[in-house]
Amino acid sequence: MADRRYRLKGLESGEVAIYTDEGDKIHLKRGKVIDIETDTLNIKAAVAVNFDTPQITQTGKIVSKGDQLAAGISQISHLHGGVQAGNGQSGPPTGGAG
Repeated sequence: MADRRYRLKGLESGEVAIYTDEGDKIHLKRGKVIDIETDTLNIKAAVAVNFDTPQITQTGKIVSKGDQLAAGISQISHLHGGVQAGNGQSGPPTGGAG
């Protein structure tokens, strides 16, 4: 971008950034870190999006139109053992469609 007003400041040697005049940016940083900043990020994949990582951290709510599986247990159709009438607590999930 020719207009230096929008150029990112403080890039380290070897770092690369793509940016817009609206403040969107993709910053490939030292230490093998990539930062993406925008208002809305859309990813569309015809088959799957895969994350191979030991941890995913997020700060807002998750909205899903489908089921979620945790350790192979459906969050929508899982079953519980030890269910009793009244205000007591049921047992942990025992399985379900997944």
